[in-house]
Amino acid sequence: MTTLKSVKSGAGFTQSPPFPNTNCREGKTVTPIKDIIQIRLVKSGAGFTLLETLIYIALLSFFLSSLLGITYQSLQSTQKISDQISLQQEANFLIRKMDWALTGAKNVVATNPTVINATTTTATEIRINRYDATTPIYLNYNSASSTMEIQVPADPAFYPLNSSNAAVNSTLFTITTNTLGTATTVDVSLMLNGQPFELKKYLR
Repeated sequence: MTTLKSVKSGAGFTQSPPFPNTNCREGKTVTPIKDIIQIRLVKSGAGFTLLETLIYIALLSFFLSSLLGITYQSLQSTQKISDQISLQQEANFLIRKMDWALTGAKNVVATNPTVINATTTTATEIRINRYDATTPIYLNYNSASSTMEIQVPADPAFYPLNSSNAAVNSTLFTITTNTLGTATTVDVSLMLNGQPFELKKYLR
């Protein structure tokens, strides 16, 4: 702010030269406006110190890492659910195929029994004699390829029932017979990708 001092002369009033930094009347120094604005900005905290900047960066990094961790866990959980659904669908297809093969069976015989008791026989391969066919159906567990295989009438080849997405780790057929030696019940216990599945079929 400029202070003007008027000096009376004989010809009238004349304007004295300006004093930009001095109050002529009180003899005090006047701070320019731009310097006052800069001082107020610094005092009001409009800038950031190096320590504050580092703290903000650390907090932002912690937030981003937590967000990425949550996102990764969510994706993993979604993938596990998808894999479980696919495995359940594979198991349902396999069980339905075995149920179809056992439907209408006249008798079921273990072709390679592992355990033989009075009324039960355990095996990894069975022969199914059906009422509607003269040639039997075979169900076989192939441990070398981790597959459940089927051989249908008029075709000597064995075909896998499960896909490569689901490995059959083990399969056991338990045949329960009556006093005449005729099968009445077939229990199938199998491990698919390490998870157990079962089928119980009553023969009529």
